[in-house]
Amino acid sequence: MVSVYPHNNGLASVESRVLNLLLLVAVSSSIVNQYLSQAAILLSIVVAIGLQTRAARLNRNVQYRWFVPRDWLFAFLFVVLAALPMAISSDSMRPVDAPLRYSLLLLLMAVLPNFALQAGALLRAISASTIIAVVLVSVFGFHDDALHQAGDEIRINFGLGVLDSAFAAVFYIPFMVAQIYRDRAKPLWIGLGAAGIVAALYISVMTGTRGTWLALVAAPLLSIVLVPQRNLRPAIFTSSAIAALLFTSYFLSDMVRERVDAVAWNIEAYNTDEEIDEENSLGLRLDLWEAALITFSRHPIDGASYQQRAEIKQELIDRGEISQYVDVDGKRSAHNEILNAMSMKGILGLLAVLLLYWVPGRFFRRHAFSAEEGDDISLPAASVIAIAMVVLCGLSEALLMSGRFSILYSFVLVVMYALTVQQAAQGEGR
Repeated sequence: MVSVYPHNNGLASVESRVLNLLLLVAVSSSIVNQYLSQAAILLSIVVAIGLQTRAARLNRNVQYRWFVPRDWLFAFLFVVLAALPMAISSDSMRPVDAPLRYSLLLLLMAVLPNFALQAGALLRAISASTIIAVVLVSVFGFHDDALHQAGDEIRINFGLGVLDSAFAAVFYIPFMVAQIYRDRAKPLWIGLGAAGIVAALYISVMTGTRGTWLALVAAPLLSIVLVPQRNLRPAIFTSSAIAALLFTSYFLSDMVRERVDAVAWNIEAYNTDEEIDEENSLGLRLDLWEAALITFSRHPIDGASYQQRAEIKQELIDRGEISQYVDVDGKRSAHNEILNAMSMKGILGLLAVLLLYWVPGRFFRRHAFSAEEGDDISLPAASVIAIAMVVLCGLSEALLMSGRFSILYSFVLVVMYALTVQQAAQGEGR
């Protein structure tokens, strides 16, 4: 009995084609239609387990691996543990909705490397996802509620929500760059990747999601220390080009100009006015962060319940320490991944979020730096930079505990884990 991966007589035929098709549907529809994407993800888990179980029963000479690294297992399960206190205090299971999705994907992670995954096709599907979303929504008006009014601004929802559409698009950009690199001898596919990046930038701009603009400029620079660099010029050029593009959009788009100009008057009003109004989105965020820190100081271990969060906000409003326009709903986000986790789930929540960054980031970075001279590191390098994108976006929003983005983040990283493991196994077999 031997343990194998698909390059060595594993699940490389009909079973793998079926699973690859489901993965392609899940990725390509992930921005424009979350329900189709999540249905495909759920179906891929069921199908993958069923196909591997069936293959193991029919071919007893082959032992297919059921394996999840201990650190990934701990990280994904710890998210559920961190959410349990709030789930109990809220008399519902809603707080563990998103965390349970991480745990569910451990089942897919356990079997996925045994299938012959098509890395090129999956990366092209990622590039196509933003193009599909832009064409269906901006050209054909796919969503009736795509236009979102925010004050005087009209922002576009490309299918995953105004904010999550932008976060998903920028999360995908490093994988589009990897696709272009891997398809560098194929002009048609280079065009697909380039169009995908343009569509992702368009989504980021037209949603007006300022948190993604910082990530777009900073992530390429962070790549200098996150992944092996033989030449610093590409990273510096990329950051400069994106910064120039965003600067140009400032003059071409009224919405972008209003969003950028608002930052200056938001800060000035926050520092000078006795009380900020409901139009000061940055000022309200600063007040929410203050409330989150105070909530954490009072409930540091397992966080505060929804009711306790609401009461603390109301107390701070009554004392004049934060604006009366801060939403006192205890279920609402603190608009910062770390502070939101700390106020809702205490130290447990803080550790959960850090684990979701650190464990996959460490895995992919280790594979990128351990590769031999000449090896293709595009997959682990893209994954590390994509995680950095999420960390930067998390400075202004809470992404990983929401149902819409959490499943996408964890699913894509699980797929990249399987592809990286397969690539490493193929290298060892040479």
